[in-house]
Amino acid sequence: MRTPSHWVVTLAAARAARRGDRGAARAAALGAVIPDLPYWLLAASLAVRGRPRGQIRTRLGYDGSELNWPPDLAAHSVLAPAAVAAAAALLRSGRLAALAAGWAGHILCDLPVHHSDARPHGYPLWARRFRSPLSAWERHRHARPVTAAEFMIVAAAIAFLMKVSGHGGDGPASPAGVSRSRPLRERLADAAVFLGAFAAHPAQVGAVLPTSRRTVTNMLNLAGEEFGWRDAKVIVELGAGTGVYTEQILRRAGPRTEVLAFERDPVLARRLTERLQPAHPNLRVIGGDAAQLEDRLDGRLTPLVVSALPWTSMRADVRNRLLTMIGRTLAPGGALLTIQYSTHREREFTRYFGRISHVWSRGNIPPAALYELREPRAAAGDAGVDRG
Repeated sequence: MRTPSHWVVTLAAARAARRGDRGAARAAALGAVIPDLPYWLLAASLAVRGRPRGQIRTRLGYDGSELNWPPDLAAHSVLAPAAVAAAAALLRSGRLAALAAGWAGHILCDLPVHHSDARPHGYPLWARRFRSPLSAWERHRHARPVTAAEFMIVAAAIAFLMKVSGHGGDGPASPAGVSRSRPLRERLADAAVFLGAFAAHPAQVGAVLPTSRRTVTNMLNLAGEEFGWRDAKVIVELGAGTGVYTEQILRRAGPRTEVLAFERDPVLARRLTERLQPAHPNLRVIGGDAAQLEDRLDGRLTPLVVSALPWTSMRADVRNRLLTMIGRTLAPGGALLTIQYSTHREREFTRYFGRISHVWSRGNIPPAALYELREPRAAAGDAGVDRG
């Protein structure tokens, strides 16, 4: 099964088994995608190292020998979720138990649809692989009917989730003027588009799935209770993706606040334009590089920049230019809010900003550090020094 399929089917199964416990359902869904994370991280690392797309696809073409990468093998071993289940029993944690169940469910669902790409599910204790006569990828092993069956299962799972979820959110009350949720069908479609963009440009996209709504809310709240959302003249978003941040920014901002949303991937930019711009004439989707920021602002300063750019995988010279540029475009008292999946660049952030803080959003997939960066240092990178 494909990664989004694991996520959707597990979420539906968990919602059916643990009605009312959405935290457990999210934990199970996280467990369902964990086994594939090493695969996507390897793709991202190869892209960051400048490998051609064809070479990346060849490297990731799992045939039982080419991709015997220990993290991938360990993530697909039954020993990993068994260890998590043992910890859940010891700590009496329902969330950890749900995580282990989702993880084990992924491995179980893989068994009947993998042949040449079968993993040794007892790694590292034994190397035996169960090679199914069916495969989701190999045409001579009935890939088309297997894929059709997978899509039917996913469609049923989506229908169930839409029935039990309706249009309501599963987080705390949203700020005034912010609607609680979009239809689940649209959010799942966004996830599929986002995953496709990641597969095409992993170094640019930087994440496998869109940021969760609760994480977006928590990140935007870092602007502070006194931030004048409705009075701001212009707000900038870098790396708009499918619009999970853009939506909440538009709902908080005033009708005269110009929202500049930069998105480099043309598919994501087009989807964002078609979905949001008709109802929000103050939104400008810019299908291009964030390096256009100063030109698009045309001398104006902004009180807020919201960024989902992958600073860790970015080239050092590009990162240097962008952080310096953002500092120059922030109004006095302004802030850069950015999401990262590690704290690896925190020390580097201190070269560009005088005040830095972060909080963790552990319910996101994957867990994310939400940064608030203020007081830009004058001309921190104007010398053009490689700070990587």
